[in-house]
Amino acid sequence: MFEFRPSASEPADEQPRHVVFDLVLDREIVGKLAILPYYCPSFAFHSTYVLVWAGTSLAVVDIERRRSVQPTWNEDEIRAVFPFGSGWCIVGETGIWLTDHSFTATKQEIFLGEVVLEAWWMQGRLHIRDFRERILAFETQGGAEGLAPTSETARLLIEES
Repeated sequence: MFEFRPSASEPADEQPRHVVFDLVLDREIVGKLAILPYYCPSFAFHSTYVLVWAGTSLAVVDIERRRSVQPTWNEDEIRAVFPFGSGWCIVGETGIWLTDHSFTATKQEIFLGEVVLEAWWMQGRLHIRDFRERILAFETQGGAEGLAPTSETARLLIEES
């Protein structure tokens, strides 16, 4: 059983900048995640992994190995995470990244050049609404190895950025 709870062993920063949470598997703490208090944590589940994120902070919990890692992230605020092929599709504030489960390899980066407001999967496609209220659509290519724009707006936006 996976739990995410406020840490009793580590208090938050003295200037309430970060709140520390324990990542718990079957009552055993396998890691910690410090997040800024104005972000709401989110979760994605894929195979034997759990991804926990809030803002630019993230942790990957490997359930089989009973450990967690906090990969280095590029400071793009994370809007959504979806299981994708053998890894993750990360939708950030300004782009999309396809990574492996542990974030050791980036398979694809798509810079959008505009702020992403929300993202969702529908009918096998990734849809993104940007700051200009445009809906951009992407579909899988190469057997879930990459994403390709399916809307003309998305194609043009990627070419410009």
